[in-house]
Amino acid sequence: MLRQRRLLKIVTRLPLTAATFRERLPWSTMLHLRTTKYTLAFLTVLMGLSACGQQDDAISAQPHSAGSFARSALLVGDVEASSGGDEALKLRLEGMGFEVVVRSGRSASVADAQGRALVVISESVSSEDVRTKFRDTSVPVFLSEPSLLDDMGMTGPSWAKDFGDLKNQVNVVMESSAGLLGAGISGEVRATLAPQKYVWGSPSSSALRVATIAGHPQWLSEFAYDSGAAMASGRAPARRLFFFAGRSAPMSFSPKAWDLFEAAVSWLSQTNGILVAAKGPLSASDLALKSRLESLGLAVSVMADDSIVSATAERAKVIVISESTRSEVVQSKLTNIRTPIVALEPALFDDLGLTGGTWQRDFGDRLGQNTLSILAPQHPLAAGLTGSVTVTSSAAKFV
Repeated sequence: MLRQRRLLKIVTRLPLTAATFRERLPWSTMLHLRTTKYTLAFLTVLMGLSACGQQDDAISAQPHSAGSFARSALLVGDVEASSGGDEALKLRLEGMGFEVVVRSGRSASVADAQGRALVVISESVSSEDVRTKFRDTSVPVFLSEPSLLDDMGMTGPSWAKDFGDLKNQVNVVMESSAGLLGAGISGEVRATLAPQKYVWGSPSSSALRVATIAGHPQWLSEFAYDSGAAMASGRAPARRLFFFAGRSAPMSFSPKAWDLFEAAVSWLSQTNGILVAAKGPLSASDLALKSRLESLGLAVSVMADDSIVSATAERAKVIVISESTRSEVVQSKLTNIRTPIVALEPALFDDLGLTGGTWQRDFGDRLGQNTLSILAPQHPLAAGLTGSVTVTSSAAKFV
């Protein structure tokens, strides 16, 4: 396998700058990246990494260590009651190409979610059995049990104020902000062929508003949080989505409701990038990294350095390790994974096998820099740049 082509510092293992890997772009430098062609270098790195990963998968005879989970979903529901609604969800997920593993709310654990594409929690579960089990997972979560919204941090804690349910409903009203989650549907639409119980929530202002229950514009029947978004409590460790389906509603879904369901699942499970950063709110520089990754079409999961695990990292398209990351926390967690990595934290270079282990000899940093010298302009990762190029608008620390 071509692991050495994918475990990179900031541009490539091939010699690219005169500093020979001693002057690279740390997290603070992202604030100063010029919005000119020089940002193409960063974009080219990520696209090149993705292509390299695809090439490796094609030529390697060894299976992906998390391959069995690549399109696997965990469905948490009332297994003993054999809910028809849960069975409808399971069949739909399987029709979308997922291998579906079913667990009861009582038996399910966060370990069951590791490495899977998403977790689906049905309204059939008892909230007492689940509570905060999946609150901090870095796996995307699809939730239909309203009494878990506060446990997940997605709304406040009060029934009938922050979340609740309404019986005998048939229609939802699409929000103009629904975007891809709206599946191209607009206005008021019939969601179930017969009256059903719908569930609702009132999220924070940063939520993506998708739909409301007809006649109740204050109650959202579907909403979502992107990775890293501020929820009612804390930030979303990965994408989170709430869907209106009461326990039996999926058995009566209209074609448009299934369109919304599939759009939700696709949004949650799309191939993603992972940004590993320091625990806590993202800095302006880490937000800049996240924005740049998203400009490449990646769904970005932000993971704190103390929560990244190899099983989750294996299913990402690319991982970017910010210089804000605490190297003593990450250490060798990601050394042997097959996912492409861009590492901006120099103290992890030796852990990743990129350099020797001595600070300021094998790796280090340098203050007051803004220029790189391109040594291999013919290489695709040079993004067409030649000679000496200014890559930050003001002096910054390079690593």
